[in-house]
Amino acid sequence: MDTRRYRTLLGLIALLGGLTVWVVASEIFPYHSINHDEGVYLQQATMLLERNITLTPDLPTLTRPWFFVVDGSQLFPKYAPVPAAMFAIGVGVGVPRLSLVLIGIAVLVLIGAIGSELFDHRTGVLAAVLCGCSPLFIFSTSVFLPYAPTSLLNLIFAYSYLRANSTRNNYWAIIGGLAIGLAFFSRPYTAVLFAVPFVIHAVWILFRDRSSLSWLGLIAGGGLAGVATALAYNSVLTGDPLVFPFEAFAPEDGLGFGQQKLLNHELEYTPSLAVTANATVLESFGTSWFVGGLVGIFFAGVGMVETVIERNDRRLLLMGVCGSVVCGNVFFWGNYNLIGSLAQRGDGLIAYLGPYYHFDLLLSLSVFGAWGLWIVVDRWRTVTDRIDRQSVTILGSIGLLVLALCAGSITAVTVSTTVDRNAKVTDSYERAYEPFEERSLDNALVLLPRTYGDWLNHPFQYLRNTPNFDGAVVYTTDGAPLQSVSSFPNRTVYRYRYRGPWNPAGGSPTESGLQRVDRIRGETISLETDLKISDEADDVTVRVGTDTNRTIAVSDSGLPRTLSVSITADGAMVQNATDRRRLPIGNSTVLTITASVDRSENGTHTTQLTLPISVSGSTVRTITPWIDFCTGVSDCDGSSTYLPPRSAEFVSLNGTITGTATGSNRFGRPRLAKNETRES
Repeated sequence: MDTRRYRTLLGLIALLGGLTVWVVASEIFPYHSINHDEGVYLQQATMLLERNITLTPDLPTLTRPWFFVVDGSQLFPKYAPVPAAMFAIGVGVGVPRLSLVLIGIAVLVLIGAIGSELFDHRTGVLAAVLCGCSPLFIFSTSVFLPYAPTSLLNLIFAYSYLRANSTRNNYWAIIGGLAIGLAFFSRPYTAVLFAVPFVIHAVWILFRDRSSLSWLGLIAGGGLAGVATALAYNSVLTGDPLVFPFEAFAPEDGLGFGQQKLLNHELEYTPSLAVTANATVLESFGTSWFVGGLVGIFFAGVGMVETVIERNDRRLLLMGVCGSVVCGNVFFWGNYNLIGSLAQRGDGLIAYLGPYYHFDLLLSLSVFGAWGLWIVVDRWRTVTDRIDRQSVTILGSIGLLVLALCAGSITAVTVSTTVDRNAKVTDSYERAYEPFEERSLDNALVLLPRTYGDWLNHPFQYLRNTPNFDGAVVYTTDGAPLQSVSSFPNRTVYRYRYRGPWNPAGGSPTESGLQRVDRIRGETISLETDLKISDEADDVTVRVGTDTNRTIAVSDSGLPRTLSVSITADGAMVQNATDRRRLPIGNSTVLTITASVDRSENGTHTTQLTLPISVSGSTVRTITPWIDFCTGVSDCDGSSTYLPPRSAEFVSLNGTITGTATGSNRFGRPRLAKNETRES
């Protein structure tokens, strides 16, 4: 194949791969994937565009994005900024997914170029095809995660190293050194695993030929420059060049065996567990996530065997990459977390995005797979020249057709299954974000539920703040709503709610909505509630309490239909038809009214009204109360609450809240609809 035809074909293949990435990213992941790290990198990309590496919000505990470290009044991400800088290219021009397309194109071009450099043009072209058709490439490149970007830097390094080795051109050496340095800055362990075979090769070359010191020295210098940059970045953020931000976030989330911990998830990562987990990941990679499954692996194996027989040191580099990536990942417990459960296949993030920690294997398997396929074809042609050409050609064509059908079927099944899984998640996301899509919010403050704790963008990574918290919408968690409301006095306030537990993979939530929240104040605030109790309720207990004082029971057996609460600076007077009690409130508290239904065999269900209160002098301030449904008495903490279907509601709360300085405001169970659901 001549050079012009090779470049044309490789360019067309790369463009087709980029188009595939665009379609998958836009149609399958319009609200991002089930991996919430995407929001971290996109938040970081917007920060870099405004020349910031930290956030300085007024409310750091209420506006802390997922995987950001709190350092006094500043927040910084646990991840290095290199992948985010690549994503910033698309974000900066208003087309974020353009970055994914460019990365995908570059990956395919470089894999083709490496195949051509090590073997020939036809091998390079076919290697690009094999990589572009691999489900791992298709899905992992279509999301804002660091694996394809870091692999791109590794590929630039590999190609530049090979070119510098063959041409002694110092420019290639400089490019290669800077690329692996940036890869280290991006994901240190990933870069080290990829570079180890090249380092060994470089030492071997230097031992044989001291004149190679010049270009090898330039590569080493570029790599060390990247390391120095990473250490300097660490010094700025963590105060210690040897403490990376991800270590500052979770000191026990590291490499090696023993006790590992990330937030509330921890386990004893033993060698046995490591080998089992990685074997599972590699099995999934070989059977599903590389093009053709085991058929593709077979041809890659043929290419590897031939390479070992030939003992070509440059080609053996790719064998080394396979070995270092496979062995090195055993020491990383992230591969265990990736599969979700060893007992249940098809679980975990690997089922949605593939074994992305092994993304660098695509280089070796694609190139060796292409080389192995051409070996088989060439050997078959040799056979046909010696015997009955027509018969053997027919048999060979049939054989190749069968292999192609098998390989195509395996890949098609993986792609189709993965599309279906992610599409189901996207359908849930579409329902969840529908209120934001169907209306235009301007100068708004939205209080988000703490589904997984006091984080933004976990899970709501589609709802992100601008770096300066001055966008059309500002998002905070609902952990301290009065603090949020008082910090943004001129914004219209909404509360975001959804129906059902947060389980996008299971088709939930089913509905969502925005509830208008009003500010209420006065020397006296009156709360009148009306309880509606289902005939199915066996026993109902109504309690009123605060976060600083014990809960008092208003009624244990009777079923009060009304409950009045009068709140002043002196406390809250709680009254129903037969009882009257005072509850101290202090300067700041959260008053709750819970109506719990014991349904024996069906467990306990609780409807809870939450009313945040602050007192300044003689003035009491609050906002429209919100109502949640919980599956247990102690589960109404902001992370386990949701709104059930009306058929599952056994006790409901509705009423009116009145402030002497602001008037009346009716409240009740939020209506979840596409647009605003103000109930006043």
